[in-house]
Amino acid sequence: MYNAISDWKKKEDEVRLRERLLKEWNEQQLKNAESHEKAALTEKWNKEVIKKEQDTSLLQNLKKQQAALKPLEEQIFEGKQLRATHEQQLIKEDRIQQKKFYSVIERQIHDAGKVPLKNEELVSFYQSWIINLDEKLFPYTTKFFQSRLSGMLNGNKGESFIEDYLKIMGNRIKYLKNIRLVYNDLDVEIDYLVFTSSGIYIFEVKNINYDSYIDERGFLNANSRVTDVVFQMNRQKNCVRNILSEYRLDKIPVSTRLIWSNQESHIKNNYPNLKVIYRNDLDKLLSNTGLHNFDKQLEVISKHSAPEREYLPDVPNFLEELNHLNELPTAHFTSPAKEKLLD
Repeated sequence: MYNAISDWKKKEDEVRLRERLLKEWNEQQLKNAESHEKAALTEKWNKEVIKKEQDTSLLQNLKKQQAALKPLEEQIFEGKQLRATHEQQLIKEDRIQQKKFYSVIERQIHDAGKVPLKNEELVSFYQSWIINLDEKLFPYTTKFFQSRLSGMLNGNKGESFIEDYLKIMGNRIKYLKNIRLVYNDLDVEIDYLVFTSSGIYIFEVKNINYDSYIDERGFLNANSRVTDVVFQMNRQKNCVRNILSEYRLDKIPVSTRLIWSNQESHIKNNYPNLKVIYRNDLDKLLSNTGLHNFDKQLEVISKHSAPEREYLPDVPNFLEELNHLNELPTAHFTSPAKEKLLD
């Protein structure tokens, strides 16, 4: 029995020893974990302290750089103010010179606009002003003259194409170019009055660079410009017929054609009673005409012809445009042409 008690006591001691060792191990693990956690927190804190010190140092450097740049910024600001003042002075001087220039132009054009001119004289008038004006003002101050001149030159060019063809026809036809006829209250101008063995043709020539159309009312719409061509050509036709009737030549057929002379653009006709042809179709129109004596017809028409109409240059519109431009800001400019006018 003594041995049994001794064995039980040994086992009890072993159990207590294991429990004590296990307790000591757990306590050691807990201490180790706390030590690691403390170390991690310390490391994180140290990093934050270092970052804060770096940020503080960077901020201090930035403040030093800003302080160093402040004098330079002040110099730049002062330079901008000086430049703005200088530019304003230049603009002011330019305005004075520009007003003098416009005043000279306005006076000269106003004086020139008092004299009536024929078509070719008008072309020369507009051309002379475009050539003489200051080259830097050319795109602006001559906008009106350029528009008028361009239209007139295009018209003359278109008519020259037609005349070249009519000349080829020789003595099979006769024609009068840019003729003005007056009969009672009718006063008309005709581009070409063509006498053929089959009748008389009235040609209204259009040489327009833009695709255009004639609407249902008979109005030609070309680049925002509207012209009542049907009314115009009916007046021409009535005038010629009235003249022929007075001399008992009313049996001669009189017809009108609108000739589209520009080969680079197109015309759409929505007016059924108006005949429109391209200049290349003139050959078909006049191919059947033969030799004929046109002396009587020419004599009758000549009795009612009048001198070419003269027009005053459309100076008021140009001066209105000039005055408008004179109120706009201008860039600094100098040129021999302007200086010559200002002398």
